[in-house]
Amino acid sequence: MRGCFLTKAILPFILIYLTITGSLAKALPSNLKSAIDYAFTHHPTILHAKLDLDKIQYDVSVEEQQFLPKLFLHSEAFYEKDTYYQSQGVTLGPLMHWQFVTGTKITGNLGTDLRKNHQDISRAGIYIKQPLIKHVGKKINQNNLIQANIQKDILRLNYDITSEDLIMHVSSSYFNYAQMTLSEGRQQSGLDQAKKYLNQVNFLIETGRLPKNEAEQPALYVETQESQLEESKQRLAFHYLMLLKSMGVVTPAIQPNETSADTVARLTQEIEALLLAFKKQYAYTLQEDFMPLDKEDKLYSYQKKIIAQNKLVAEDETKWDMNLEGYASARQRENQYGLNLSLDLPINDKLRRYQSLYHIEVEKLKLNDNQNLHDFYYPKKIIFERQEVESKFKQLTLAHKMKELSEKSLKTAELKWQAGRTTLFELIQLSNQHQQSELDLIKAKINVLNSGFVYFKTVGVLTQFWMH
Repeated sequence: MRGCFLTKAILPFILIYLTITGSLAKALPSNLKSAIDYAFTHHPTILHAKLDLDKIQYDVSVEEQQFLPKLFLHSEAFYEKDTYYQSQGVTLGPLMHWQFVTGTKITGNLGTDLRKNHQDISRAGIYIKQPLIKHVGKKINQNNLIQANIQKDILRLNYDITSEDLIMHVSSSYFNYAQMTLSEGRQQSGLDQAKKYLNQVNFLIETGRLPKNEAEQPALYVETQESQLEESKQRLAFHYLMLLKSMGVVTPAIQPNETSADTVARLTQEIEALLLAFKKQYAYTLQEDFMPLDKEDKLYSYQKKIIAQNKLVAEDETKWDMNLEGYASARQRENQYGLNLSLDLPINDKLRRYQSLYHIEVEKLKLNDNQNLHDFYYPKKIIFERQEVESKFKQLTLAHKMKELSEKSLKTAELKWQAGRTTLFELIQLSNQHQQSELDLIKAKINVLNSGFVYFKTVGVLTQFWMH
């Protein structure tokens, strides 16, 4: 009974664990595309940027409705002093109001017969509210709509920038993970090769062709390879978790699967395909008619538009405050239409308006300084990152040559050792050099892709490269 109770108590937690691990298995990336696609649907940064963009689009639609035609019908009845009124009205849009009022004047008290003691009163009027709205309401609505549209452009640009940042972050983590995976695969091959040498030496010792102390050096080589392999596994586990974090996966620490020959082959093929696609896109950016897309400069232009619009509104409000005829006219309209609007601003409010103009000018100067600084360094940044890519290409070419040379030297040394024309120590040295050349080649390929993605982001084609 006790065992049955414990089973029932633990079973829900087992089911929850299986559900979580099952969902995590679906989230684990099989390639760079799946990693980025997952990040775009789960990472909180891009989700927040998408929500901000959706919200501003809704705000723009609300502001646009202020200028759309509207039709409001109303009817009311009320007493004013000794007159009973019935009112019917129509409002067309935000600028015009038409009203028709009929009234019955009471000559006696309210208890008398209204059919005998009354006098019909009728009046009609059309009120144009445009003059006041032009200076107050309409101006505010126009400014809100203009600023909302500019904010929409800014948030759309921010979404694009956030997308590129996310692609950069995920791809960098993925490349580190791929490098560690391929390195671990190469370390495993090195360990297998070291064990092969040790077995050959042990066979020669058993057959009496080598003394027993000859096994010490290959045995130490095996221990060294095992230590390096264990270190590679630890680094791989760390970069694997960093990859999951960059994708937006919230999970406890989990270990990656054992690196298999299929995984190494798949990653090798993927890296080669990415390098080929990068070379084509990179050649396109070197053409004379290619124009970099400077998104930061575009952001500065949007911010300037907002500052200019704020300045126009502040200047208009300041002129309105100083216009005495505007005061009187506004108070007249306030009484006529029953608007609760007072433009007799105290001196503190007037000072606040001038301070707003001052702060707008200061903000404009700061923005100009930042943009000038960006305009000065941006072309230099492109040149520097292009030189960085070229340097990584040269290192990749050199790494290919070093691998070919080390491979030839190792094959020659193995033949010499089998023929008894070289020592085991020299063979192990050449094997280490060959293994290091393969690791350097893997690193050189990853460095080209990392520097290339940074360059693409700077010239504004990273998203275009990734989408195509």
